[in-house]
Amino acid sequence: MSSLSVMAVWLPTFLYFLSLVFAYLWANKIWPEKLFDLLPNLNAGHFLVIFLGSNTHYFVFTSRPYTEGLAFVLLFAFLLRVHTLLEYPRVLYGIEIGAWLGVLLLTKIQWIIVAIAMVGVYFLSILIKRQRIKYFIMGLASFTSMIIVLMPFWVYISEFSIDQAWFNFFYFSAKSSNCLSDLNFNIDYTGFIDFLRDRLSGFLVAFNYSNKNSYFSNFNTTIYLIPLAFVVLTASLRKFKFQNLMGFIQSNENHCNLSWSLPVIFSLGSFFSIHLLHHEYFTEWFFPNRQAVPIVLLVFFSLIYLAQKKKLLLNMILFVILFSGISLGMARTVDTINTIKYYQQHESATEFERDKLVAWLEGKKGGRDELTIAISNNEGQRLAWRSEKINYHWVYLGITTLSDYEILFTKLACDYLVVRSFEDITAHPFPDNVEKIIENFEYFDVYRAKTQKD
Repeated sequence: MSSLSVMAVWLPTFLYFLSLVFAYLWANKIWPEKLFDLLPNLNAGHFLVIFLGSNTHYFVFTSRPYTEGLAFVLLFAFLLRVHTLLEYPRVLYGIEIGAWLGVLLLTKIQWIIVAIAMVGVYFLSILIKRQRIKYFIMGLASFTSMIIVLMPFWVYISEFSIDQAWFNFFYFSAKSSNCLSDLNFNIDYTGFIDFLRDRLSGFLVAFNYSNKNSYFSNFNTTIYLIPLAFVVLTASLRKFKFQNLMGFIQSNENHCNLSWSLPVIFSLGSFFSIHLLHHEYFTEWFFPNRQAVPIVLLVFFSLIYLAQKKKLLLNMILFVILFSGISLGMARTVDTINTIKYYQQHESATEFERDKLVAWLEGKKGGRDELTIAISNNEGQRLAWRSEKINYHWVYLGITTLSDYEILFTKLACDYLVVRSFEDITAHPFPDNVEKIIENFEYFDVYRAKTQKD
């Protein structure tokens, strides 16, 4: 095993456990009291760690060389640190917050929600705090610092992107050529009402335990803490008085201070932003995917809110939800681990094929510094780390058009088109001006333009 492979195993593993440590420390920081009288030895930190540890996606994607491990380490470390930084309005604290936001965004673009939540926190501070001017200046310092941290990457994107770099940075859609067709994953809508109707229909999917696209396959029964908290909160609104709420917020002695506002706004933003995504291809709704994992914070806050009601019937419902959800989550995680082990034992031949393909491509450079190929599905990212100076274009069978294939071979100078052998090219638009190269590959089929010579 190469040193890179060893690092790809052990670094994410370290980050996984470190993220749980920071999650535990942060949860106990904002809620040091016990949640249930019957469970005096289990605090808020324990429940958050259990929620995360029993979430299959959190376990899998923070244990692999994805950005999730580092992203959640930084997120929980920032939430822990910002608890102190927001106590007093200081310019240096604002600069540090901005640096954190910049690093978070460079790690995972989804953390733009953290920056948006920070805008909300500064707005609240200006609205309710006595030192309004100081918090305003602190906010300016934060976002100036964040922009400075992000500027080098924006400059990097602008060097090859033909579109507005600021937009591409937040939509991961930087285009280096205007030759190819635009990939529009989103479901089309005819107006705001149509958009609203479509996205609201997602709630019927999200909480339907029998639907494979629901939250249930991600969070199990613990996801129902959110609608339960919503129902209880709605029932409590008849006693709501705005003056009492403002007094509660303005008091730094209780839990609803600025450091609480940030994760609450972030958790709500994570929830509603997932409901804005409705795709036509690949993933229709993102409720069962890793992108929805940050909603675990809203599940956590729902638990805290419900536990404070101290109602016997409500506590019984909570125990049923928690026990079933955590048990199902752990069982699914164990099952996923066994599945991964099975595929690892039976995927050695596939990995050998990938290594063989890369070695073959390296041999086809013919003295050139670089080689360019188009490859189907996500195989490009599985090959890229194995090779140097081989450029990859990602094609989608059934989505990439015939004109795009032609442009790949002509204007973009692709040397080869690679598809996996089990993919049925006859069921999708596929170029007829290419020929299959007879090579000793079992997992891949390699094509080249008919006029092209090796």
